[in-house]
Amino acid sequence: AQVEPDSTVRQEAWAVVMDLLAKSDVKKLAVLADQLAQREDAREHLIKLLKIWVGKIPADKPNQRATVRLRLGTVLLTAGRPAEAAGELAAVHARLAQTDPARAGDVWIKWVRALLAADDGSAVARMAENKNDRQFAAVFGALTARLAALKAQKDWDALVRLAGAATGRLNDRLDEAGKRQLAEALAHARGQQQSADRQRVATLVPRLTGTDEPARSAAQGELLVMKSRAVEPLVRELQKAVQSKTSAAGAEAAIVKLLGKLAPELTGYDPTAARGVRVATVAGWLKKLGS
Repeated sequence: AQVEPDSTVRQEAWAVVMDLLAKSDVKKLAVLADQLAQREDAREHLIKLLKIWVGKIPADKPNQRATVRLRLGTVLLTAGRPAEAAGELAAVHARLAQTDPARAGDVWIKWVRALLAADDGSAVARMAENKNDRQFAAVFGALTARLAALKAQKDWDALVRLAGAATGRLNDRLDEAGKRQLAEALAHARGQQQSADRQRVATLVPRLTGTDEPARSAAQGELLVMKSRAVEPLVRELQKAVQSKTSAAGAEAAIVKLLGKLAPELTGYDPTAARGVRVATVAGWLKKLGS
């Protein structure tokens, strides 16, 4: 099937092969798995084969099933499918923790690395539970590598979630250098996130007073979804509207209405008051928010 130049024909041929494999015994599957493992272009087919193999292993042979699932999890991780890999590796770890604790440790490392690669917040919880210094050190390296990757991707939301969770739960396991590394990553990501939030809110606010009703509703909906992260940027936009020399009553009213939903604790604003009074109220809100 692999020598056929036409991709459609190859896919059809592989579909036939997979149907036949579903009827094969585990010995034949093991042989073919070893062959496919030697070919980079056959990784997806190897994954399908390993899943078939796992399904054919009797329930009364859990150790054999764990061995194949470990192989499947490893291939899934290599193929860039960490969430799926984590599911397989979690099951393998649970089995080995009962039957082979020495091997379970290395599988735990792979499992948590898969969770980190999938941006699964439970990775930090698993790290916090682990009391083995070697295993913890191995996955802390994976954690910092993931933080660096998220920074390179400018995925500030994911970086804040991961670094925030790690700072909150892992500090008692870290030396000063490790604590500082997490704190710096979190502070930088929060700053970038706040900057991005301000830019996004500044883009959405003008749409709140536009003539296009669907656009107005969409902008309001997006701001509401941002929840607390929209509050400080909205107050700053309100400050601009109040201080503007041109008429901005529409924007002012729209922002105040949204803030009433997002931050009802911000009280005392009177849209009919003199500009100086409104400016002072907004300044008080910013102070209350720590800005």
